[in-house]
Amino acid sequence: MKLKSKRNVIIGLGLLIALSAIFLVAFKDKHELTPAETILAYHEKAKAGAIEDTKEYVSEQVLKDFESGKYWHYGSYNNFVADYAKNTISVRPVTKTETINGMSATIEVQIVTSNQMKKTEKYYLVKEWGKWRIAK
Repeated sequence: MKLKSKRNVIIGLGLLIALSAIFLVAFKDKHELTPAETILAYHEKAKAGAIEDTKEYVSEQVLKDFESGKYWHYGSYNNFVADYAKNTISVRPVTKTETINGMSATIEVQIVTSNQMKKTEKYYLVKEWGKWRIAK
Protein backbone atom coordinates (compact mmCIF):
# COMPACT_ATOMS: atom_id res chain seq x y z
CA MET A 1 0.00 0.00 0.00
CA LYS A 2 2.78 2.46 0.83
CA LEU A 3 4.44 1.93 -2.55
CA LYS A 4 1.21 2.71 -4.38
CA SER A 5 0.71 5.84 -2.26
CA LYS A 6 4.23 7.11 -3.03
CA ARG A 7 3.68 6.41 -6.70
CA ASN A 8 0.47 8.48 -6.69
CA VAL A 9 2.23 11.38 -4.94
CA ILE A 10 5.05 11.32 -7.50
CA ILE A 11 2.56 11.22 -10.40
CA GLY A 12 0.58 14.06 -8.82
CA LEU A 13 3.69 16.20 -8.40
CA GLY A 14 4.76 15.45 -11.97
CA LEU A 15 1.37 16.55 -13.28
CA LEU A 16 1.50 19.70 -11.15
CA ILE A 17 4.94 20.59 -12.52
CA ALA A 18 3.83 19.91 -16.10
CA LEU A 19 0.69 22.02 -15.72
CA SER A 20 2.70 24.83 -14.14
CA ALA A 21 5.11 24.83 -17.08
CA ILE A 22 2.22 24.91 -19.57
CA PHE A 23 0.61 27.79 -17.67
CA LEU A 24 3.85 29.80 -17.64
CA VAL A 25 4.37 29.35 -21.37
CA ALA A 26 0.75 30.08 -22.29
CA PHE A 27 0.40 33.20 -20.17
CA LYS A 28 3.90 34.61 -20.34
CA ASP A 29 3.99 38.32 -21.23
CA LYS A 30 5.12 39.02 -24.72
CA HIS A 31 8.31 40.95 -25.24
CA GLU A 32 7.62 44.62 -24.58
CA LEU A 33 8.19 46.57 -27.79
CA THR A 34 10.54 49.52 -27.76
CA PRO A 35 9.37 52.81 -29.29
CA ALA A 36 11.28 51.94 -32.49
CA GLU A 37 9.73 48.45 -32.64
CA THR A 38 6.28 49.97 -32.07
CA ILE A 39 6.68 52.20 -35.13
CA LEU A 40 7.87 49.28 -37.24
CA ALA A 41 4.97 47.09 -36.06
CA TYR A 42 2.47 49.84 -36.89
CA HIS A 43 3.99 50.21 -40.37
CA GLU A 44 3.88 46.44 -40.96
CA LYS A 45 0.21 46.19 -39.97
CA ALA A 46 -0.73 49.24 -42.06
CA LYS A 47 1.05 47.90 -45.15
CA ALA A 48 -0.73 44.55 -44.67
CA GLY A 49 -4.09 46.35 -44.62
CA ALA A 50 -4.75 45.31 -41.02
CA ILE A 51 -6.24 48.66 -40.05
CA GLU A 52 -7.90 47.45 -36.84
CA ASP A 53 -4.61 45.88 -35.71
CA THR A 54 -2.79 49.21 -36.13
CA LYS A 55 -4.90 50.64 -33.30
CA GLU A 56 -2.85 48.56 -30.86
CA TYR A 57 0.10 50.87 -31.60
CA VAL A 58 -1.71 54.23 -31.45
CA SER A 59 -2.53 56.17 -28.29
CA GLU A 60 -6.08 56.29 -27.01
CA GLN A 61 -6.03 60.09 -27.36
CA VAL A 62 -5.18 59.93 -31.07
CA LEU A 63 -8.04 57.48 -31.66
CA LYS A 64 -10.43 59.73 -29.69
CA ASP A 65 -9.26 62.74 -31.69
CA PHE A 66 -10.06 60.95 -34.95
CA GLU A 67 -13.52 60.03 -33.61
CA SER A 68 -14.19 63.63 -32.55
CA GLY A 69 -13.24 65.02 -35.95
CA LYS A 70 -10.08 66.79 -34.82
CA TYR A 71 -8.25 65.33 -37.81
CA TRP A 72 -11.05 66.08 -40.27
CA HIS A 73 -8.52 66.77 -43.03
CA TYR A 74 -7.51 63.08 -42.93
CA GLY A 75 -11.07 61.80 -42.82
CA SER A 76 -11.58 58.73 -40.68
CA TYR A 77 -8.82 56.79 -38.96
CA ASN A 78 -9.33 53.97 -41.47
CA ASN A 79 -8.85 56.39 -44.38
CA PHE A 80 -5.72 57.80 -42.72
CA VAL A 81 -4.14 54.34 -42.34
CA ALA A 82 -5.09 53.32 -45.89
CA ASP A 83 -3.57 56.54 -47.22
CA TYR A 84 -0.45 56.03 -45.09
CA ALA A 85 -0.03 52.49 -46.43
CA LYS A 86 -0.47 53.67 -50.01
CA ASN A 87 1.96 56.59 -49.73
CA THR A 88 4.67 55.13 -47.48
CA ILE A 89 7.11 52.58 -48.84
CA SER A 90 9.31 52.18 -45.78
CA VAL A 91 10.13 53.54 -42.36
CA ARG A 92 13.42 53.18 -40.54
CA PRO A 93 13.96 54.47 -37.02
CA VAL A 94 17.20 56.47 -36.98
CA THR A 95 19.81 54.86 -34.76
CA LYS A 96 20.56 56.62 -31.47
CA THR A 97 17.73 59.17 -31.71
CA GLU A 98 15.39 57.36 -29.33
CA THR A 99 14.86 59.28 -26.09
CA ILE A 100 12.75 57.86 -23.28
CA ASN A 101 11.61 60.14 -20.48
CA GLY A 102 9.41 58.19 -18.08
CA MET A 103 6.10 57.54 -19.82
CA SER A 104 6.95 59.39 -23.05
CA ALA A 105 9.48 58.91 -25.81
CA THR A 106 10.61 60.45 -29.07
CA ILE A 107 12.46 58.97 -32.01
CA GLU A 108 13.39 60.19 -35.46
CA VAL A 109 12.23 58.03 -38.34
CA GLN A 110 13.41 58.08 -41.94
CA ILE A 111 10.46 57.65 -44.27
CA VAL A 112 10.54 56.76 -47.95
CA THR A 113 7.36 57.84 -49.73
CA SER A 114 5.72 56.30 -52.78
CA ASN A 115 7.31 58.96 -55.00
CA GLN A 116 10.77 57.96 -53.62
CA MET A 117 11.09 61.10 -51.51
CA LYS A 118 13.06 60.62 -48.30
CA LYS A 119 12.18 62.61 -45.22
CA THR A 120 12.90 62.40 -41.52
CA GLU A 121 10.14 62.96 -38.98
CA LYS A 122 10.11 62.92 -35.20
CA TYR A 123 7.60 60.51 -33.68
CA TYR A 124 6.18 61.03 -30.20
CA LEU A 125 5.07 58.05 -28.15
CA VAL A 126 3.40 57.55 -24.79
CA LYS A 127 3.25 54.50 -22.59
CA GLU A 128 -0.31 53.29 -22.06
CA TRP A 129 -1.21 50.09 -20.25
CA GLY A 130 2.47 49.11 -20.26
CA LYS A 131 2.92 49.47 -24.03
CA TRP A 132 4.45 52.18 -26.20
CA ARG A 133 1.90 53.83 -28.49
CA ILE A 134 2.28 56.47 -31.17
CA ALA A 135 0.93 59.81 -29.95
CA LYS A 136 2.00 62.07 -32.84
